[in-house]
Amino acid sequence: MKEARLTIGERERHELQLHYSQTSRRIYVTLDGERKDEFRLAWAGRHETSTKFEVGQSERHQVEVRVISGIFSAEVNVIVDGKLVFTL
Repeated sequence: MKEARLTIGERERHELQLHYSQTSRRIYVTLDGERKDEFRLAWAGRHETSTKFEVGQSERHQVEVRVISGIFSAEVNVIVDGKLVFTL
């Protein structure tokens, strides 16, 4: 299983966690300990899917988690305020 943790925000911090199980072909997206989304990857072909949400109260950020999956692997991109900040 691959895992990553990212901090979003400077004054108002939020923790984004990504969990990618290659055996079950699932990706879990968690924000501040609460599951935001789950991706089930197809076993054949190339697919792209994403989820978008806002984080923060006084310091707001647009977060997009984009998943591009192939037969044997998947790429997970985290985009914050329109900028690519992390790839798993």
